[in-house]
Amino acid sequence: MNHSIAMKPPKSPRDILLRVGPERLWPFGLAAFCGLSMAQEVRHADIERELRQARFEQVFTLSDRALADRPRDPQVRFWRALAQDKLGRTEQALTEYQALVQDHPELPEPHNNLGVLLLRRGDLDAAHAAFQQALRMDAGYAEAMENLGDVLVLQARRLYQQSAQSGPPRPALRDKINALPLLPSPQKP
Repeated sequence: MNHSIAMKPPKSPRDILLRVGPERLWPFGLAAFCGLSMAQEVRHADIERELRQARFEQVFTLSDRALADRPRDPQVRFWRALAQDKLGRTEQALTEYQALVQDHPELPEPHNNLGVLLLRRGDLDAAHAAFQQALRMDAGYAEAMENLGDVLVLQARRLYQQSAQSGPPRPALRDKINALPLLPSPQKP
């Protein structure tokens, strides 16, 4: 709804002061402040649009602006970490996900994405724990299940290789190692 306020032109500056007292100015100031604030507010839909178009620099920028107004918004923090990772800022993304799982341990997605970064770093045990935590929060989380399966295969390969190096050659062990699928490098979340 649009409102217009018609004012008669004042006869002199003194007339303005006499006709409009300070107690009558606050609604105009509040309206101007709210209008300015709403114009600058970043909405989730704005960030999602940039995310769908894979414009991760924009996602990062919009997330930063949104976090200035709502610093604890877990969705925006998640998107910011995702953008950091996609932009090659892996350490910052890792730190962001770690903070997010500390503040919101009930959310499975940050645990999963943290696990992916840990897996990419080669920390199989920490990745394993992160994927398990994601599945504790949502037992039907398909991506976390797949990622945990990948970690288990990699852990099995590591244990078989350690076992092969620890004793006399055992052909059955070499067959087990060869039977395990070779997994590609972990993908970005």
